[in-house]
Amino acid sequence: MKMRHYRAAHYRAWMARMLGGIAPGARALFIALDVFLSVYITFVAYTMDSQIFTTRTNTALALGTTCVFAALLFHGLLALCHALRNRGAAFAREAETFPWRTFCAVAGACFLVFILALLAYGGMSEDTETQWQQVQSGQFSDWHPAGNTLLLWLIAQAARTYSATLSVLILAFSLALGYLVAVLRRWGLRAGGVAAVACFLVLNHSVRDVLLYLKDGVMTIFLTALMGMVLNIYFSDGRWLARYRNLVACGLMMAMTTLMRHNAFFFTGPLLLLVLLAYGRTLGWRRGAALLAVAAGLLAGIQGPLFTAVGVERNPGHQTYVESIGMPMTILADAYYKDRDSMPPDARQQMEAYAPEAVWAMYNPGDYNSIKFITRQGAINMAADLPVGPFLSMAWRTAKACPRIAFEAVRELTRMAWQLPGPYGVQFRPSPRGESSAPPLPSDHPLRKAAAALIEKLDQSLNIQAYRWVSETIGLQMLCLMLLGLWAVYRMGWRVLLLVAPTVAYNLGTMLLLCGPDYRFFHFNLVLNLPLCLALCARAGRADAAGPAPRANA
Repeated sequence: MKMRHYRAAHYRAWMARMLGGIAPGARALFIALDVFLSVYITFVAYTMDSQIFTTRTNTALALGTTCVFAALLFHGLLALCHALRNRGAAFAREAETFPWRTFCAVAGACFLVFILALLAYGGMSEDTETQWQQVQSGQFSDWHPAGNTLLLWLIAQAARTYSATLSVLILAFSLALGYLVAVLRRWGLRAGGVAAVACFLVLNHSVRDVLLYLKDGVMTIFLTALMGMVLNIYFSDGRWLARYRNLVACGLMMAMTTLMRHNAFFFTGPLLLLVLLAYGRTLGWRRGAALLAVAAGLLAGIQGPLFTAVGVERNPGHQTYVESIGMPMTILADAYYKDRDSMPPDARQQMEAYAPEAVWAMYNPGDYNSIKFITRQGAINMAADLPVGPFLSMAWRTAKACPRIAFEAVRELTRMAWQLPGPYGVQFRPSPRGESSAPPLPSDHPLRKAAAALIEKLDQSLNIQAYRWVSETIGLQMLCLMLLGLWAVYRMGWRVLLLVAPTVAYNLGTMLLLCGPDYRFFHFNLVLNLPLCLALCARAGRADAAGPAPRANA
């Protein structure tokens, strides 16, 4: 008994020493984040590929091992954060002038590489083809984000052709990336690290290929510029928003980002909330209210009067419902495809009515998209005939009847967003779909041949496992962001969540709505995660301890 008390006292003393470097108000948050991250790492590194739900013994063993690994990780991460509590870059200090050379170098290099890729292969996805048809016809539907389509329509009024419109977006992304990298440099982050991150982003074919799809890279463009502003807010301890021009620009960028994808609010909602919570005192209630009013006002104005004025078709074919039931539909589809006899009778009958056997023969487990578009009318009818409550009940009862199949369905559906060893990056390259999306030059043009040769040589030279693993694997980048975020919370407090929580919230929220393993929904991760990881290594938010207070310049 004495030995047990001695061990308990020793453990409590060790925990007190490990947590001693954290402000009392942040300890509970740090512990909660440590628990979450420990469980997350254990699940993605072990549990997801274990034999859980195969037999009772295997399930008990997997769950027990998961708990042990998570407990060890919890204490290991705590000890690591304590050991590295005084490491990291010095406090960020704002440079006297904006680093225009850095901005121009990054923006110019990005524009050159991306334009060469456009000349080399061009192309669009099926979604982009539909959206481009709306741009040409002037008949808009909110099935694909109408705000996104209207922006493309506005650009196309001047650019006219698909290639010219895409060139404008490439220029916009180049400028946004140049701004983001220049902001990192302006706040004193080392030139070597900033240059390495810039090269990773400019040369990463996964970043380039999704942007060349037109539609799915537009949110990334706005988010890149927005996070440049957020870094200014973060490193200046909120003082960057002291000028109303900066505040208005930030609010407008938040609203425009939200309009580019239906699920973008998973990112912009937590971001806006954290800005107001973290810097409410610095801003004052008037500036905080102004930031909220600008973002909400523009969002409401575009989605309300503007959408009505241009005749946007709202929520076509129960779109919100159809696009939100991907995970339960994948569970039902996998169970029907693999073991329909074990399903509840009503669920089996619903799947039989959903698609004929000829369609089910083409089904790819873990990918509801593989038959969703073949039977889109069936999905719409299901949304009309089977309300959300009974539908979710049917999926839940199917998961209980076929737990291993349901587990595998969720695992395969979401794997590309959390898997650590690969596959790497985007698994496709744009290809022309008709004359409008063809490269702007004929195939025998010398400039196009030269561009294709340069891009091919560039991609082949970077086809290195280590490079691709770091620069293209979304799960690895998100894990690094969370690990550095936990370390930063230990050193600097909860405000560093401004750089971490929106990305994690978006990724986890979007995973719950997936209809198939589609990388393009997570494209911005490949652009933002590495710069944010670099920013988390610098100290911020304590300008009074670091020297003179940062200015509020743009």
